[in-house]
Amino acid sequence: MNKRQGNIIEEHIEKAALVIAALVSVYIMIAFVIRSPGIEINGKELRPGQIDTYISEKAEKLRQRLSMEPNMNIAYEPCSPAFVKMLSRSLTLDTNIMWPVPRAMEARIKREYQIPKVGEVNNISIEHIRAAAYTAKTEITPENADEADSYDINDIDLVTVEGNFDLGELSDSFKESFAGGTLPEEWRDEELSRPVFAAVGLERQQLGEDGQWSPWEAVPRAKIEPEAKLFKIPEEANELPGGGITVQILKMAAPARQARLLQPEPYQIASGDDDWFPPTLHKKYLAILHDIELQERRDAIATAKEQETNRRPERRSRGERAPAGGGGGGGDMDSMTRSMTGMGGGGGGVPITSSRTNRSGRERRPDQSAPDKEKQKPGKQSTEPTLSDELDKILLSTKDTSKMHEPITFWAYDDTVSPGCKYRYRIRMGVFNPVAGTGQVCEEDKAFSNKVILWGAFSKVTDEVEIPKRLYFFPMNVNETTKSVDWMVSKYVMGYWYSDQFPTKRGEVIGKTTDVKPESEPTENANTEAQIPKQIDYTTGAVLVDVAATQDWTGGKNLSVRPYFNVLYSYDGSTIEETAAKVMNWPDKLRARYNEIKSLEKKPREALRTWNKTYTLARRTLRQLTGPSRQPTGPGGPQGAPDMDGMMRMMMEMQMPQQQ
Repeated sequence: MNKRQGNIIEEHIEKAALVIAALVSVYIMIAFVIRSPGIEINGKELRPGQIDTYISEKAEKLRQRLSMEPNMNIAYEPCSPAFVKMLSRSLTLDTNIMWPVPRAMEARIKREYQIPKVGEVNNISIEHIRAAAYTAKTEITPENADEADSYDINDIDLVTVEGNFDLGELSDSFKESFAGGTLPEEWRDEELSRPVFAAVGLERQQLGEDGQWSPWEAVPRAKIEPEAKLFKIPEEANELPGGGITVQILKMAAPARQARLLQPEPYQIASGDDDWFPPTLHKKYLAILHDIELQERRDAIATAKEQETNRRPERRSRGERAPAGGGGGGGDMDSMTRSMTGMGGGGGGVPITSSRTNRSGRERRPDQSAPDKEKQKPGKQSTEPTLSDELDKILLSTKDTSKMHEPITFWAYDDTVSPGCKYRYRIRMGVFNPVAGTGQVCEEDKAFSNKVILWGAFSKVTDEVEIPKRLYFFPMNVNETTKSVDWMVSKYVMGYWYSDQFPTKRGEVIGKTTDVKPESEPTENANTEAQIPKQIDYTTGAVLVDVAATQDWTGGKNLSVRPYFNVLYSYDGSTIEETAAKVMNWPDKLRARYNEIKSLEKKPREALRTWNKTYTLARRTLRQLTGPSRQPTGPGGPQGAPDMDGMMRMMMEMQMPQQQ
């Protein structure tokens, strides 16, 4: 019996194993089948049975969104700025870094150069031109410099300062400093020995009302310069952008850029009767115009004299009286001829009118030399260079200054002058210091070690330049009863002078806006395309204060009393200015200005030139003096001389103001 009880474990072990296996199976069934583990999708924990449902719902929502209209409220942010910024960061490399070298090599690699000398500017010439021109309407850049929409036609006063600079002397100085025979062979650097121009330093002074000159001030580049920012070079090496002096020189060394720095493109002149030239050539240009016009007036007067001589017998037969100055033998006519051909248009020395065509009808060009009897002989060939030849000779646009070894001509502009002011100028040349900021300067020139620009000496100070006003008013007559003044106000508009009369009482402003009166009888050859303004604002800003009777003594040895009226006027109500009424009582300077303006008003008005996209100094050709034919004031065509009455009226109009 005891033996049977000792086998209980053996009898039940199989049942216990079955129970344990059943429990494990139940756990597996519950944990992995009935209660399956979750899966995290987009932040959500899903059961296996929920995954298909979730995906189906997402697909349905996506299908609905694809079928909807696009949402335009979502702004697109371009990636190009970030890309450009990334590129700019990648280029900030200082090429002046001195890389470490073995100590044994330091003594041989370290260089110490003497700074070359930059010479001064010689043969200074200066010229002022006033005309209608294409001026900048917006900031001019290389991108819009050739677009007509970037410019407006306006009147401009432009001062050009021209000089000569000895490039051979400068090249020799650079060669000696950076590649000379006295330097150790390993120091010699041909790249450093080529001078590159960095700046043209133009400075001016203005004459004050107290008669003193102002301090010197730098004149900026012209407002139409598309690369003005590039030409603004820092003075110190630590102010240079990435790349240091080496990159700066590489930017400026291109021959075309050097030419533009030294010989900037001029304003496009819109006026049809003038053009820009460098000062030395512009003086020749005006002289040639004067000679041509003078010869044409001589031809016209000679023809008129011949015509009058032929008409005298006919007049005598009809009992008519010859015009004043006709005379019996024509001696007074010779005097008139000398007067007409010798006059320069009153006070300004400008011819009054000209057809600018010779008697054969052929047009002359400004690059022709002045009329000369010797040159006009048959078989006589003129060997004098023309203006076009001289301009081509000095232009740098087709040359490489780095390979030149002779004096060069350069110029700079001042387009910021004010009418009615007086200025004087000086100019100098600036060349890049190729070792600025590198520490490669000898001990005696340490002061230049960080100087980017090596400046030469200033030129001599130019002659004084007076910029005439664009608005003048002249007291022509005084009404003693009403104490009113008849003023003539003259204004320069779009390349020409215009005048109008304004009776003014005390307390009234002198001048006002008026309509331009068209010519009552246009001449046969009048230019109908000329842009004549419809209205002109003659407002002077001055108020007539009073008229005061006064007198003084006049005459030489035989003094006599001269009674006249002084006209008092004011701009601000506190300062009163005065001038005498009537032409005969004016100061010489005011009378000369009046005569000049009246002369210039008779100039034929030509159509303004259209914008030329390809206008450059290198490409342009010298314009002819005229497009359409023009004729002198008075009857007669360009190929037929004016009659005597017309010539007499013209002479009387020119001389009358001087005799009043």
